[in-house]
Amino acid sequence: MAYTLYGCGTTFRANTPLLPDGTFITTKWIVLFFVPIIPLGSYRVKHLGSTSEFHLTGFSSTSEYQIIQRVPWDTREVVKFASYILAIIIVFIAINVFVK
Repeated sequence: MAYTLYGCGTTFRANTPLLPDGTFITTKWIVLFFVPIIPLGSYRVKHLGSTSEFHLTGFSSTSEYQIIQRVPWDTREVVKFASYILAIIIVFIAINVFVK
């Protein structure tokens, strides 16, 4: 199960096409404000549904997945994420250096 509250928690990020049996390979991540931070592993899963709720304390969402099996790390997803974070760091550094 993936669960976020205020954009923090865990989520699955899919990066493969749907397989004939209705499953797909995805990576489970710890997220902070909807940004993936730490990969927890890759899985072959089947999506069962999602729910979103507004509370007095905030917004939460839950996605239900049936985990079929754990698979080796999806290195393409992890490398893509690392490249994304590196680009953000470079932009942040450039802004701080050139704006002064």
